[in-house]
Amino acid sequence: MNILYIILSGLAFKDTRNTWAEKTWLTNIDNDDDYVFLEGVGDKSRKVLGFNTPEGHFTSYLKLHGFYIHYNQFKEQYKDYDWFFFADSDSYVFPNKAKAFLKKYTLTSDAPLFIGRLNILPNAENGKTGPGTFGGESKTEIIPYLQNHPRRGPWYCHSGGSGWVMNRKAVEKVGDYLIERGDKFPWSQHYDLAHALWLNDCDIPMMHSRLFRPETNNKYKEFCDYLDDEVITYHYMAEQDFYNLFEEQK
Repeated sequence: MNILYIILSGLAFKDTRNTWAEKTWLTNIDNDDDYVFLEGVGDKSRKVLGFNTPEGHFTSYLKLHGFYIHYNQFKEQYKDYDWFFFADSDSYVFPNKAKAFLKKYTLTSDAPLFIGRLNILPNAENGKTGPGTFGGESKTEIIPYLQNHPRRGPWYCHSGGSGWVMNRKAVEKVGDYLIERGDKFPWSQHYDLAHALWLNDCDIPMMHSRLFRPETNNKYKEFCDYLDDEVITYHYMAEQDFYNLFEEQK
């Protein structure tokens, strides 16, 4: 079972977050696994994929969009990967725990699967509620999308920063969908919301796991400390957090 780690980053983090990851958790991936950074412009010398998109958090959805289109154009070079693990550049990943976890869910059938930290978001009739600035973005197609795609109940959005994984069939299905949509694909300044719309449109099964943590380690230890030995990711990690966690795993 092989994993490709796809790290959403930017040129501004070339000498900081990217370097921290390469010197810590990325040294623990298996020989048959690999990684790439997603930035605005590609750079093979730094293992960076880019599709000439603007840099910045609010345009990260374009990096994801570019990756899916790229995947469908170059499927052959990704045929040896069973899982595609997406993470933010300030997320710390435990590759050994990720691989042990995913071995339990590798499908023998040709069915798509997504695994990550899920949140329930509003339905079409209640589109302006939800966490954060969901209803108040100045640049969004979320509300019109919900109004034009009524659902009987809530729909699910994953927490982007905590990371998520998709099997090869799921990545292929989203790529097909985005190619078919052309320029008319749902988007949001918050890439996890945009990505969730694509997954929902593709009817990809979404499995919830609390092992993908959207916060720094120990922030809610009194509630979640029983999970610490199995946690796969932590988000919002600073430089010293990367090196501390790396040392703890030795």
